Amino acid sequence: MGLFYKSLSQTKRKILNSELGYLSPPNAKDKSRWLNFDTYVKWAEKVISFRALTLRKKPLSKKRKILIEKFDTYFYWLKDFEEELAEWAQAFSVINMARC
Repeated sequence: MGLFYKSLSQTKRKILNSELGYLSPPNAKDKSRWLNFDTYVKWAEKVISFRALTLRKKPLSKKRKILIEKFDTYFYWLKDFEEELAEWAQAFSVINMARC
């Protein structure tokens, strides 16, 4: 989880004032960041879905290709966490079901 948080914060600093700023990760809360981990998992899933949806639209315009290249430059690290994200999402789903 530590590497995930580190990558998250580095990406936020890089893209906050760029054209991809709208994909910026949610703000981390120092005291309760471990308690709000599900927020970051949901964000990562949405960002991955955004890329998939962007690629799905055909034909790919020059502007969209540039967007995907920039996206891959900033968010390449999410691929390293695909398995963990699926596990974390499933764990949060079970926890939420148990709460009800």
